[in-house]
Amino acid sequence: MNVRIEQQNPDICKNVTSVESLSGVRFVETARNVKTHLEKMHLRLISDVVLGEKILRDGTFLSQGQFIISTANHNSKSGEFGKCVIYDKCGKYLRTISTLSSPFGILHDVSDIKIVFPSKKYMQAVSSHSIFSVGSKPIKLPNEPYCITRLFHYLYVACNDKIIKINNFGRQSATFDTGPSVKHVTSTSSNIIYSNRKTNEVVAIDCQGTTVWRYSSPGLLSSCGLSVDGDDNIYVAGKESENIHVLTKDGRCVRVFEDITRPDFMKVDKERKMCVVGSMRKYVKVYEML
Repeated sequence: MNVRIEQQNPDICKNVTSVESLSGVRFVETARNVKTHLEKMHLRLISDVVLGEKILRDGTFLSQGQFIISTANHNSKSGEFGKCVIYDKCGKYLRTISTLSSPFGILHDVSDIKIVFPSKKYMQAVSSHSIFSVGSKPIKLPNEPYCITRLFHYLYVACNDKIIKINNFGRQSATFDTGPSVKHVTSTSSNIIYSNRKTNEVVAIDCQGTTVWRYSSPGLLSSCGLSVDGDDNIYVAGKESENIHVLTKDGRCVRVFEDITRPDFMKVDKERKMCVVGSMRKYVKVYEML
């Protein structure tokens, strides 16, 4: 199953980084969920961002096509921590959320943005309406958190060899052992999904920690970043196999996006048929999903 990737920028994005202001321009798009026409889908490049000395960790879409990424500093001895950076859909820099530690996982939650920090073992929330700086008091976590997701009233945090189930205030109600090398987690409408880079597996569990299904394939190596679209399809980045596997909510593979250089993740905007692909821990590309 091959995927055609076009590298043709829409007019609105041409030379956007060299333009001081835009007037009289409308970007017309249809707000609709990503549907399951995956066998015919191809990707058209809208924009790309090069991070330079920063290391890409995670990312997700916000409202109006904006997206946020978390970064770490390449030189840990420099004294500079990582940041969360927000871009528009054309890859234009908007603003930075400065943090007191290096962030990793980001969750666009119901009313805020939750960010987790492995080295300090805490979670912090930022307002979705005023995301200029970290606001609320940090919530301490019992383990090093890497990525975070929500299912119903609880948050689920991937902590390398386990997933912890916590409430909004960080109170732990359950721990699910996963084995080592589990840093990425997401959720469908009914299950928690995590990837294991060591075993090359993707695993679905219910809210009680019971395994629902497992997915593995000879064509999926070093499974890492995860995302879910509006139809509960799951996008799994295969870092060593250099592809993205798309699974249904019951773990059946329906599409493979090939020839993506060492992908870190593929995050899907559920409303606007767009995705952000991070690769080589350095490059961020925004695609229209056609």
